[in-house]
Formats: sequence, C-alpha cells, structure tokens
Amino acid sequence: PACVGVLKSLITNQEDLGQALNAGLATAVGAEILEGLKYVEGGDPYAGESGIGFVPDPIIRSLGVPLVTGDIPGVAVVLGKAGDPADVVKVGDEIIPADLVIDASGLNSPFRVQIPTKFGVPADSGKNGIMRGWRGFFVRNEEAPTPDPESTLYIKHLDGVGISWCNLNDRNEVDVLIGRIGEKLTEEEQAECLEALRKNHPILTDKMVKEGKWVDIGVRCTAGGLVADGYALVGDSAFMTMPIMGSGIEASMKAGKWLVEHILEEGVKDFTAENLWGYQVKYFDELGADYVFIDVVKRWALNIDPKEINWLFGCGAVTNDDMALLSTDTENPVKLGVGDILKKVGILLKNPRLIGQAIKWLLRGLRAKSVANGMPEKYDIRKVQKWQKKYDDIIAKIERGE
Repeated sequence: PACVGVLKSLITNQEDLGQALNAGLATAVGAEILEGLKYVEGGDPYAGESGIGFVPDPIIRSLGVPLVTGDIPGVAVVLGKAGDPADVVKVGDEIIPADLVIDASGLNSPFRVQIPTKFGVPADSGKNGIMRGWRGFFVRNEEAPTPDPESTLYIKHLDGVGISWCNLNDRNEVDVLIGRIGEKLTEEEQAECLEALRKNHPILTDKMVKEGKWVDIGVRCTAGGLVADGYALVGDSAFMTMPIMGSGIEASMKAGKWLVEHILEEGVKDFTAENLWGYQVKYFDELGADYVFIDVVKRWALNIDPKEINWLFGCGAVTNDDMALLSTDTENPVKLGVGDILKKVGILLKNPRLIGQAIKWLLRGLRAKSVANGMPEKYDIRKVQKWQKKYDDIIAKIERGE
C-alpha cells in the first residue's frame, strides 16, 4: 500500500540529523497504519475497553499540546558531536529556556495570555470567534447514487447561526458537520439537523463509523499580533482558520514554512518581535488580508434571511471562484479584487431588498482588507500598535453592533 511506501521512504539509515528525525516520524506512521488495520471491515477494537478511544484531529487541535505542568514538549538538538552521551541524556531531562517559542498549542492556547499586551497578541478568540461544532463520520448508503457535487455546504442550516456540511470523502464515508457560532445545539436540535441532512442526502445513513464529537472551531480572522520577543504564533493558536468553515491545516502548515523561511533567509539569531516581523507581513500578504474580508462579510451573511442567502448564490453574486477563497492553494490562487467586488455590487442592484445592506457590508469588508494590507512593512512598535488597534477594531465594532 502507498502508506507503507511512505513509511519505508522515511528510513534511509543515513547518519544525518534530518534523516534521523524522519526515521522517528516513520515510527509514528507505522503506529497509525497498525491502528488503522484494526478498523478494517468495520471493526471496533476498543468496544469493550474503558477510555475515550480514537480521538479525531479536530479534538487534538482544540486541546493543543501543553503538558499539565504548562511545559511544552520539544526536541533537544546538540549541534556538533557530544563528548559524552550522558550529557545528551541530561539535556533531554532538563527544562530548557527557549530562544524562540513557536506557539502551535491550539485554539485555547494557554500561552497567549502570558504575552505582554504591547505586542497585540489577543488573549482569546472574542465573542463570536468560535463555532461549536459536532462532527461525525457515517457509513455510506451503497444503494444511493454518488451525489454531484460530492460535497455540500449549508450556511444558516435550519436558520441556525452557523454552517453544516455533508461530504462524501475519499474513504467513501459521509463526513457530517453541524456547527453553530457562540452556542451549542441541544441533542434534539442536533437530531433535527441530522434528519434534515438525510432527507437531502440519500447517501447518509444512521450507522456511524465512529461516535461523533463536539469540538470548538476557530472561525474568526487571524490575530493581529503573530510575533513577540522570543515568541511566534502559528495555526489555531493564531486563528489561522478559514472564517466561514474553520478549516485551517493547510494555512497553518504554510505559515510554519513562511516562518522558517524568514528566519533562514534573514539569518535571524536574535528572535525579537522586530526581527520576526517579516513573517507576519508575509502571512497577511498571502492570506490574512483575504481572511479579514471574508470574516466581515460572513458576519453579515449569518444574520440575514436564509432565502436571501439562496438568492445570492443563485444570481451570481456568490460564485465558485468566491468559494475557492476557502482554499489556501498558492499554486492557483484566487484573489478577490476591487473590480470583483464592484461587479458584485452591480448584480446586487437587481435586488432592492438586499442592495443597501449588501453594499454597506461589501464596502466594509473592502475597508477591512485595506486596513490589513496597510500593515507596516518595517517594524516600529508605535506604528505597529496603531495598526493593530485599527485592525482589532474592525471586528470589535461589529460585535458591539456598530
């Protein structure tokens, strides 16, 4: 199988630190393969055991990686050759002060609140920055035809403030998400949503591959402060998730890549906020400015009549290209320019019920994107703080109803 090929490719027996780390990764891949084999042909290997069993990726991401002591597990690397192997063991046993802490500890990072406020790192996600989502994977109804398209996203499903989706994944399972922003559905409401999805999606059965879980998912624009002295945010810790649906693994991995590239290209050895600032500039140039536009427009869309949402999709005001903004594909990127937005305004002129508020919110989103793009290219703490206040006020004013 392909997964075994990946495992074997990671083990080269070369005397090289990078290859040694890859060999360690191969161990994890092997463990995943062995675990997956337990579920072949619908097996349930832990049915008779205590504990929570399999923990899906969204839950792992929401919990983060800090230990109960507040320490962060990491890899201690000795550059050069150690004179005594015992010294290497000693290093691994110690708590080591870090020159740079990369915070990838998840949506509820315990470290953000410890950063001095002058760096503009937000303590939390804000009032409506979290979607309480239930996600489950179901056995496909083999008698039902394959849907076209295979993935369906609902905005304000059953008039709820949030999203739902029903997707046929590459494992031939039906992936279901039911999410609400700022609130958690009752069991009765959850059952009602599932039943509504089944009526529209014959492939969705009531037999689960694994029990569904409730998780918190970030659905706000990226934090305005990604760096501080000796500290950098990536991933869910920085709210690098798509503001509509909360997907973010690709954006997170790219952000990590950009951080490393910046450090290497600039030869950064003193990890101050000033020296790390280029990483934040790169991220906002590539993704952050688009995400704040999407966040602003999303907050409007989630508060209008669902019939109006259907009209927006039907008339061309929202297109496939717009939905491609949900991807972080940089090989074939989709960008939303001023001309695109003005074209949508023209379409909205056909609907007098929506035109006033739609133009208001599209322009508000455009101003928000302009603010994000106005980030200082060079680090000056006074200029950065002034920009961060303008950036943070974008969402704060919406949440205050202004």
